[in-house]
Amino acid sequence: AKFELIMEDGASIDLALYDMSGRRVETIFAGMKSSGRYPINIDCKNYANGTYSLVLTSGDVVLTKTFQISK
Repeated sequence: AKFELIMEDGASIDLALYDMSGRRVETIFAGMKSSGRYPINIDCKNYANGTYSLVLTSGDVVLTKTFQISK
């Protein structure tokens, strides 16, 4: 799965992948990111078919992108 992260300002972020039961299955990135565009590539071959959420947390802001994996 491919996504793009666009940071308008630098910030400390936590970007993680969750399954639909709410279990964190992968930490994509945790730390500081400066402003800019960042490609996010998730290797889905080790995950079962189903619905997953990509969750970005920065301070009190939480953004979620839900997507399906089907092989």
